[in-house]
Amino acid sequence: MTFPNYDCPPKPYWVATRSYSKSCPVAEAFPAGWIATVAGILHTVSGLAVLHDFGTVVKLIAVHDNISPDRVSILEFENGAFVSSQPVEWIGAQPTDLEAIFIYGGTYFAMASSGRLFRLSLAADESSVSVVAQVDLPSLISGGNYEGADIGDVGGQPIFMWASRGSAGTPSVVGWYSNFNPITLVGTGSVRTKQFTTPFPTSNVRHVSALRIGPSGTIYVTSASDPGNDGPFTSAFYSLGIAYRQEDGGVLLSIEAKEIYRSLGHKAEAIARLPSATKGFILGADDENFGGAVYFSGDPNRVVVATRQGCSYHSEADAINRAMAAAKAEVEAELLCRFVARACGAPVCVPSSSAYSFANDPICRSAVSRLSQEHAEQLAMLELNRAQAAFCLTGVDVEPELAG
Repeated sequence: MTFPNYDCPPKPYWVATRSYSKSCPVAEAFPAGWIATVAGILHTVSGLAVLHDFGTVVKLIAVHDNISPDRVSILEFENGAFVSSQPVEWIGAQPTDLEAIFIYGGTYFAMASSGRLFRLSLAADESSVSVVAQVDLPSLISGGNYEGADIGDVGGQPIFMWASRGSAGTPSVVGWYSNFNPITLVGTGSVRTKQFTTPFPTSNVRHVSALRIGPSGTIYVTSASDPGNDGPFTSAFYSLGIAYRQEDGGVLLSIEAKEIYRSLGHKAEAIARLPSATKGFILGADDENFGGAVYFSGDPNRVVVATRQGCSYHSEADAINRAMAAAKAEVEAELLCRFVARACGAPVCVPSSSAYSFANDPICRSAVSRLSQEHAEQLAMLELNRAQAAFCLTGVDVEPELAG
């Protein structure tokens, strides 16, 4: 349908009148929480787990993707500052390139990039870990390089999930055993798989650089860009999707990735804590020649505020997107009211709760309240004006749904 007279405001109208970036200052969702740990490529963080949380003091156990003996450390933080790094001796079959460490049922596990899974015992004085059992996992992809793994309960039973990191042009393959014995390291049934390609980063990409299973079956991953030992690095933290158990006992994974956090400057390769209402999340970074770093997200109840119209619990980018959508919806309502007011002969629109609404214009409300031909005509005019308002925002003709 083509209108004879659009009578549209200037094209940048909704941006100029409902600015999403200037209405109020942007507040960070979380404090600037990256804390450098130990410098140098031998002390990067490729896997993390929470060892102790005493409130203001947190101890994390970290693995390093080294060929040298420096494979495990305990990192201590107090009041948001890095305090110390204590080396932990590895006793038993020597791994290369450790990429993940995690805890299930009070037991420690680690995985090497080759796909070898270890069950470990941490000494009482936390000075060493000993290999209790080990197994080579099935290959998810030819020549796969594995960087994320975890054991978690889904439907009341443990599953084991691991992922290849992927690369540009090659998606990550996420695999899992629907039933897994954490003592014997044996999974039953076939390995199920799904592929994942990260939305960000897009260059020098590792689609999965860390993986965690949440208590409700939510799967979390990090994705990273690694252009070389000197960076520059970027990464993102995602809620990947939901794992759920079917009636036959099998577990399926529904992927719908949602970005939670983005870093421009660090290569996140570890997830130590998942998002929570009181603690937030913890990430670890392998920044190669620049050493290791740990990110404490802080209070997740603080939000990014892009304007009075849009805010987010996730990221500044999400806040801006929400604010833009809210701004556009508000202006669309105002445009619609302008057109309807003109059609009804009303000189102005009547505001309601900082927006404009046809339903709150007394003249128009009166005009369409009678069940008559006049009522039908007014409904038709309303749809006509909706289409006209849509054209003004998009430049695309929209066929109105004329009421009769």
